[in-house]
Amino acid sequence: MEISKIITRYFVITGIIAHLAFVISVGFVRYYLDEPFISFTKRIGTKLVNGSYGLRRDFGSLIVNSINFIEPTKPLKTSLFIEEWNGQGARYNAIYKKLKYDFDTGFPLSSSLTTFYPYDVTKEINVHTSDELIIAINRSQPGDVITLAPGIYRLSGRNIPIIKPGTIDAPIVVRSKKLGAATLELSMLEGFHVKAPYWVFENLVIIGTCKDDSYCEHAFHVVENGHSFTLRNSIIRDFNAHVKVNGVDDKYPDNGLIENTTFYNTRPRITTNPVNVLNINSVDNWRVNSNIIADFLKSKGDKISYAAYMKGNSNNGIFERNLVICEMNLNSDSNTQVGLSFGGGGTAPEFCRDRSCQTEHTNGIIRNNIILNCPTDVGIYLNKSANTHIYNNSIINSLGIDIRFEESTATIVNNIISGRIKHRDGGFSIQKNNLIDIDCAQLGYPKPLNCSFLDWFTSPINDLNFTLIESSNIIRKGVRIEELKKDFCGNSVNPLMVDIGPIQYSNGIACLPNNIQ
Repeated sequence: MEISKIITRYFVITGIIAHLAFVISVGFVRYYLDEPFISFTKRIGTKLVNGSYGLRRDFGSLIVNSINFIEPTKPLKTSLFIEEWNGQGARYNAIYKKLKYDFDTGFPLSSSLTTFYPYDVTKEINVHTSDELIIAINRSQPGDVITLAPGIYRLSGRNIPIIKPGTIDAPIVVRSKKLGAATLELSMLEGFHVKAPYWVFENLVIIGTCKDDSYCEHAFHVVENGHSFTLRNSIIRDFNAHVKVNGVDDKYPDNGLIENTTFYNTRPRITTNPVNVLNINSVDNWRVNSNIIADFLKSKGDKISYAAYMKGNSNNGIFERNLVICEMNLNSDSNTQVGLSFGGGGTAPEFCRDRSCQTEHTNGIIRNNIILNCPTDVGIYLNKSANTHIYNNSIINSLGIDIRFEESTATIVNNIISGRIKHRDGGFSIQKNNLIDIDCAQLGYPKPLNCSFLDWFTSPINDLNFTLIESSNIIRKGVRIEELKKDFCGNSVNPLMVDIGPIQYSNGIACLPNNIQ
């Protein structure tokens, strides 16, 4: 009998101690590390799996599996992707006007739709084979419109050199008349190697077909004098870094535009090379606008990948109205995906603009983006990024925002954030009117360990339906921002009725990320 009492007392005491330890751990992670307990625990487990061996790796796997049992990952429906996709990104029936530029800077201006053929037919060069395409590019002159006939164009080798310049009033265009008519299958390291200015690529489907993923690095590599580059209304898939941009020998391809394009991979990249869909380095005045970037997992090496970043002492970059889905049709519990970043993982000095890396980026803007399903890391990451403006974004199923190193300063306004805003190693931010789910992790909330805003919208994860269910903390709760003219769908913003997040419900105009007309 005495033994039974002793055993009972032992389990009561150890149970109390275990529960106290658990409560203290939750509180420490929440209030001192500024992170939800479940996401913190899963992130630690993932790092042990990817960076350890033996018992530590097994322990990390046990942590990840346990958290997945408690709170399973919610994958997106595959029916939403590409062939049936009518949302942000490339559009099959879109016809865009001839591209115009700012004559003072050479910056390409955002596209607008038309119903008429936008080019001079006397400058059109029709090509029907891969050889004809290469010949037309090599012989190109300002104002040429190289038009690919419907079909599949297979190209191999190292790259396709682009060395003939267009001009600000007569760019050189490579296009298909309609998206989906012409497909380029590239078994080559770099695809289009753009070293000359004023080139426009539009309405193209480009697929990396290398047997070894390490040999399909880029669809586009923009370097040296390839300034005023434009990629629009295209579908690019199955590369490590679909677009790479960098300076060479103190020549920098500034003033670039990537818009209305769909980027993704059909499977995790089996490579130790960097996997960063838009890898933009050491250049100024680049704008990434109205794209979808999805499924960019990396399955070898560090297993870390990014949707897009600008770094290398670059300046004045803009990420605007993009839909980023780290895990859309591809899902993994052992990989780390980051959404948008100024600074990325950092840059070696010899690759930075003017060989100075005191800051990775300055005067960047991240606005009106939707970032989804980056469950093991942050939706936005600032690394030595000075004077960054982050406003009217939605970050769902992610750890939130990291501001790292004392060079990083940010103004963060009108955002809906799943996770937290975290300052690391001296980072600093000013915050106003943000809706952050970690702030609801308090006594009395139904899910005090990891509350979520998923219940505020109709179906933001599975169907990308952001129709409001609960609106009291979103409608007209935003701060007026002078530069905020349009929302995620391009609808006008009423400066007197600003909503929190990328969709302006107050203007009364429908905006569905999965069905943009």
